[in-house]
Amino acid sequence: VEAVPVLLRRLLQEQQRFDWEVTKSKNAHGAGGLTKTGGLERFVRHALREPGCGGVLVLIDNDAVTKLGQSDRLDDDCSPEFAGFLARRVRSASPVVPVSVVVARWEYEAWFLASLESIAGKPVKGLPGIPATARFDGDVEANRSPKGWIEARFPPGRKYSETRDQAPLTQLIDFGLAEERSRSFRRLKHAVNQILESHARGEDGVTPYEASEEPHG
Repeated sequence: VEAVPVLLRRLLQEQQRFDWEVTKSKNAHGAGGLTKTGGLERFVRHALREPGCGGVLVLIDNDAVTKLGQSDRLDDDCSPEFAGFLARRVRSASPVVPVSVVVARWEYEAWFLASLESIAGKPVKGLPGIPATARFDGDVEANRSPKGWIEARFPPGRKYSETRDQAPLTQLIDFGLAEERSRSFRRLKHAVNQILESHARGEDGVTPYEASEEPHG
């Protein structure tokens, strides 16, 4: 709830898009609030009622795919398939502004791993966080529990807390590193640009697009 607006404001500032305002997140109180029948659609309609709404970003962790009903069960190892499934549901809400769906693989904290060098050794709200000696080898998007990886490296007696730690850690993300190492972070940046560009053209639409909707030329 606190971290995502911080991240979006930073992305907009990077592009000097000071004409856009990021409102407070619409909190689903757990992924089940979005994956349940009608849940995602209801939250999108709620966001569309925000005064002056120019676009909507839906952000969900990849591990939420396991909360889908039996009839909607998807492969839990295919973020694009999950994003496409959610985008089709959003279309049923008939949004009148551009909407982008982004699936963070596997969890939001994967973007912290992708930018570990800019985060390790830095205090978080005056408290010690990930030690400066921390290293992560391998593909950040292959780690199914980046949150657990971070929790395990916090000092003894210092428990990682999403509500306390996500926003200040988000301020420390190096976008260049995160974009280089995380496909889902690249998707986030692309999704924000799709909202901006579609709004500038006076178009609505939901991304990721269906194959038949993909713009050409």
